[in-house]
Amino acid sequence: MTIAALIMILIMAVGSCTMLAIFGWMWHRISKLEGGREDRSELGNMYEQLDALRDQVFSVEDEMAKLNERVDFTEKLLEAPRAGAPETDEPSGTP
Repeated sequence: MTIAALIMILIMAVGSCTMLAIFGWMWHRISKLEGGREDRSELGNMYEQLDALRDQVFSVEDEMAKLNERVDFTEKLLEAPRAGAPETDEPSGTP
């Protein structure tokens, strides 16, 4: 065999190994990306849970606003003088 033939065989062997390494790397990347779809669905579930929590917080805020309005109304009723009660400047129970 001549040296040129040996060099060609060497180049083909190195090239084949390089191609196999590239294909292996590509296969690994593709499988990793396909596995990422499951991660994306998990991320989607987390976003759904976050949206549900956000909705709950908004509903609690609305309920708290309504309760605050009720408390304000009740305080105004308690502070207002009664129609049938006489107004006196003296506290009750003093002669």
